[in-house]
Amino acid sequence: MSDTKDRNQSSPPTIRAMPSPSSQSPSKQSTQLKTPTTTTRTTNPQSRTAQLTFQITKTQSEITSVQARLDEACTLVEQQRASRVATRSIEAAGGSGGGDRGSVDKSTSNDNTISDGTINHDTTIKDAKLVVEQHIKLLTKYNETKDVAMSLLGMIAEREGRRLVDVMERRRVEDCE
Repeated sequence: MSDTKDRNQSSPPTIRAMPSPSSQSPSKQSTQLKTPTTTTRTTNPQSRTAQLTFQITKTQSEITSVQARLDEACTLVEQQRASRVATRSIEAAGGSGGGDRGSVDKSTSNDNTISDGTINHDTTIKDAKLVVEQHIKLLTKYNETKDVAMSLLGMIAEREGRRLVDVMERRRVEDCE
């Protein structure tokens, strides 16, 4: 007992600090945190390939269905466009003849109708020519109006003793070339 008494009196008791988790070696931490996995390389690529094959097949079928819907929509748009052109040509034929719009004969309206989703080639040519003629008439009227306006602006510029460009700018008229 004297030995233990001497030990206690001779040296103060030492307190040992617990090591902090950050002071542990990295190898111990990594082994404690990680759990072993049991996946093998032979099964994982096969299942991934199967998933990718399924996704590719699914995407291809979606593309096919979207293309079919797009083709159908384009066909409907073309039919509507052709119907509008035919209607305009009927109205133009009725309006230019000087008669009633309601007096268009049945043979003309039957020639311009859509049958089985197609339009008669001759009817299409006639409609295109009507559109071109109307466009030319409108351009001619536009050019005549522009010439009159420019001559009026020229006379105003002469009377005021200013340049034509200044008169156009003052009246907020853009260049009409």
